[in-house]
Amino acid sequence: ANGDFAEGLKGWTASPGAEGSLRTATVAGYGRASQGRWGAGDGGDTVCVMVRKPGQPNRISQTAQGLEAGRAYCLQFVTADFKDVAAKKYNPRRYGIRAVLDGAEILSDKSFVHVDRRTAGTNQDQNVGKINLHRIVFRASSPTQAIVFYDEEAIPGEELIINFVQLKPYLE
Repeated sequence: ANGDFAEGLKGWTASPGAEGSLRTATVAGYGRASQGRWGAGDGGDTVCVMVRKPGQPNRISQTAQGLEAGRAYCLQFVTADFKDVAAKKYNPRRYGIRAVLDGAEILSDKSFVHVDRRTAGTNQDQNVGKINLHRIVFRASSPTQAIVFYDEEAIPGEELIINFVQLKPYLE
C-alpha cells in the first residue's frame, strides 16, 4: 500500500534512527527522468527520504496480506541518492538501502539489484541522478509477510530515497 509514498507515510510503520532522519519529499521529474516512467506526469515524484545519521539505521515497514504459503512473489523497489537526483548529477553506484523479509525463502538465483548506468536513450542521459532497481523473489511461508527497509548500509550523511515499492506474484 502507498508504494510511491504519494500519501506520505500512510500505510507504513516508520522508525527513524534519529530525529529528523526520515521523511517524504517530492522531487519534480524524478519518476520520468531518473526512473524513465513513460507517461508518468508527476507519478513517481514522491519518495521516502532516509538520512543516515550515526547510531541506529532508519526503518520503514509494512505487512503484506493475502499471500499464499508456498507461492513465489516478487518484491520490487527503486532506490537513489536524493542529493544526486536533486542536482541532476550522474553518479551511478549501489545505494545502501536493503529489504529484509524474515521467514521467507529468498530465491537468490532469481533476485538482483540493477545499478542503472545508462547514458543513452530516452531520458537516460548524464544529466539525471541514477537509480537502483531491486528485485527480490521469495517463497511465502505464511499468508502475511513483514517487509522491512533499512538504510544501515548507507554512509553517514547520505540521503537515500526509496519508492516504486511493488509486490506481485512471480510466475515460475
